[in-house]
Amino acid sequence: MDESEGVIFEGSRGKADDEKKKKISIKEAAQQIARIKLLRSIVIIMFIYNLVLKGIYNYLGVLVMDFGGGPLSLGFTYFCDATPELITFTLTTRLLNKYKNKDLIFVAFLMQIIRLSLILVFNSSIAIIWLGALSGFAYGLIATAYKTFIYEIAPEEYKISCLSLSESIIGLSGVISAPVFGFLFVKFDGHIAIAIGLSIYILMTIILGIRIYGSVKRDKSSIQ
Repeated sequence: MDESEGVIFEGSRGKADDEKKKKISIKEAAQQIARIKLLRSIVIIMFIYNLVLKGIYNYLGVLVMDFGGGPLSLGFTYFCDATPELITFTLTTRLLNKYKNKDLIFVAFLMQIIRLSLILVFNSSIAIIWLGALSGFAYGLIATAYKTFIYEIAPEEYKISCLSLSESIIGLSGVISAPVFGFLFVKFDGHIAIAIGLSIYILMTIILGIRIYGSVKRDKSSIQ
């Protein structure tokens, strides 16, 4: 082996060693999420946020009928819910440059509380249709904001793995929400399901304020 071949071999071996160091197992990522309180809190909070959101969305047809609507109302509800998401997604980058991601997460929770509260107050399918826009705006805000928040909080070498694992954990809420809210809609009705969802959002907003705003500085200093 001549000198140039030796240099190439050493270089490729060094790259292989670096790649091994960069490989992070699921167990290591899970340990980081469990260890860092702020990271653990946002994953739990987003899991519950999605649990309620998907639970109501999965049974939107039943909800509209419980509030006196029909197939046409359901179609308009889906339209009003989805359209604002597209608008918000295009504005999220600008909003993140102007506001902190945790502020956008908090606003998204407040928007969901307002939406569910007004649905119960007005008690009509028309309210569900128009207030679906609030849910769309909220989802557009939070979908990007919580991911950037997790990415910032996670340790440097675990950023991608923690974000991927967090996404997987939060995604499981969609599976669990179907039987949970299915039971609520069948056993009770849409009014009770909305009231329970509203109660959960109010509780989560309080916890969010305490956990995120109360411990963000402390957790950042502990990571460093």
